[in-house]
Amino acid sequence: MFTGRGQVLVLSGVFFLTAGFSFINYYLLAIGVMLIFAAVVNLPFFKLKKYRENIKVERSISSEKVFALDYLHVNVKIVNTGGVIDYLEFLDEIPKTFKLVLGRNSLSTYLTAGGRVEFSYIVQPRLRGVYRLGPSKVKVHDRLHLNSEEAVFENYSEIIVYPPYDDIRRYGQIGQRRILGVLFGAHKSKDKGVGMDFFGIRRYDPSDELRWVDWKATARTGKLMSREYETERNIKIMILLDSSASMCSGDLENNKFEYSIRAAVLLSQIALSRRDEIGLVAYSSKIDVFIEPKNGRRQIFRILDALARLSPSGLSQTYAAVKYTVNRLRKNAFYIMLTDLEGSSKPLLEAVKLIKARGSELLIISPFTPWFEAELYSSPVEKALSVAVAEELYENREKVIFELNKYQVPVLNVGPEDYIPTIMSAYLKAKRRGVGLT
Repeated sequence: MFTGRGQVLVLSGVFFLTAGFSFINYYLLAIGVMLIFAAVVNLPFFKLKKYRENIKVERSISSEKVFALDYLHVNVKIVNTGGVIDYLEFLDEIPKTFKLVLGRNSLSTYLTAGGRVEFSYIVQPRLRGVYRLGPSKVKVHDRLHLNSEEAVFENYSEIIVYPPYDDIRRYGQIGQRRILGVLFGAHKSKDKGVGMDFFGIRRYDPSDELRWVDWKATARTGKLMSREYETERNIKIMILLDSSASMCSGDLENNKFEYSIRAAVLLSQIALSRRDEIGLVAYSSKIDVFIEPKNGRRQIFRILDALARLSPSGLSQTYAAVKYTVNRLRKNAFYIMLTDLEGSSKPLLEAVKLIKARGSELLIISPFTPWFEAELYSSPVEKALSVAVAEELYENREKVIFELNKYQVPVLNVGPEDYIPTIMSAYLKAKRRGVGLT
């Protein structure tokens, strides 16, 4: 195809030909013929070189799985297996939610016969999800920039972007016993028995081993006394994550759903570091994800991978999700539901009855929509309308909470700033009380 310069040349030739015929001027006719000839004759020779078949593009990435806000290194190699390419333009497409932080994803270069060129760039994924780098677009020009050929290489690189790891880094040391004790007080669920932490001293029992006899206490009291230790008990947690369309209202990167995912990741990481079992159910109009509660290092990656692929859609079918879950578990667990309470309350109440009937406890942590949308309103009119909407939503929410309290189900309203501290505090209280013991 003709480039802009080639089109100008052809149009100029047509203009001179028209002028030559109009004024019966052979010089103008000759110039017009020469210009058109120069543009048209070069085209078949350019096409015969088959640039598309002679160009090979290879892309390599530093990792196929990264956390949001981390950095991804991309390396691109372009190989010319044919003749000389006078001018080549290259563009490697990146997703809109990726930020180019170093280098360029485009290139303009000259390639010798059999030559190659490499370049690299670094991008930062801003939002969790499954993305693809690509396609690669190539445009080749002849030496005079009269003709060009474009090609698209469908060479995609799939990347799974996990939720941000910042919160885990920030609260990573909270899993340590001393830090937890300082910030939140005593929190362990304990059984008396053989353990590592001293519990107390009691009268010796014939079934006790002699190594547990406390000789100092025996000498002091004149009676055989035994030391008693305590061991931490593990709990089973099931996260019920509402992934319906209503959860995605707010800023793209900081809406209710993204905060819920970040809270779920952090809770999973801390619980697993405490050797608790944790699972995940994400539901909308169907069961989007079901991960059975387990402990171990691999569990966090199962949860991360599932959360990365979630996209809010449909309506919230809470009862169906809870029924499916309790039938699969068949054991006591501590359920933590993350939902905005904006769906119908009847299925929710039926789900609560089902959980309570199985002898489990439920805690609802509910992101309140207006608190997540406050920064989106700029004009006074928008702010006034948002206040009116917030009041109406809060009244409806209070009615639902009143019904839930009848079943002794606590509801914690949260915003962007207190979401993570609230879910952490809820976990630690449950741990202390021994809710959902395995």
